[in-house]
Amino acid sequence: MDQQQATAPTTGSNSPSANVPAWVAQGLVFVIFAVFGPLAKLTASPESVALFEALGPGKPMMYAVGVAELIAMILIVIPKTAWFGAGLSLGTFVGAIGGHVAKIGVVPTFTLATGEEFSPGIVLFAAAVVGLVASAAVLFLRRGEIPVVGAKLAGGTVQPAA
Repeated sequence: MDQQQATAPTTGSNSPSANVPAWVAQGLVFVIFAVFGPLAKLTASPESVALFEALGPGKPMMYAVGVAELIAMILIVIPKTAWFGAGLSLGTFVGAIGGHVAKIGVVPTFTLATGEEFSPGIVLFAAAVVGLVASAAVLFLRRGEIPVVGAKLAGGTVQPAA
């Protein structure tokens, strides 16, 4: 049985400036998570609790999403794992957008445990959309770094191993 080895195309992608768009997108995802992400969920902020109660699953899902966001936030800034962080963050943003569209609305209003009304406006939805686009960009720009299939996804050729 012949072994085959995938090789990435030679497009000069080893130059530092070739990675600038990926790093910008990675930074954007990191900042979105830093502002809207895991800290509020893992500390059970009243706003996060109200949001996840409105979605239905409540606190268990809030903690699970917070952990997933924290892992994605870390992985997306490590060069060797940025592709995985982008994939994980893509999933969390798809879930956020789906929850907004299907359950709570694009401009939701929640009642906190204290009885106060809380409305983040369109900010949460907009952040999820921007995060989705940035995560998809990172995944696309870093597709050549995905183990096993990366070179093929990046347009490389499969050569027989010597």
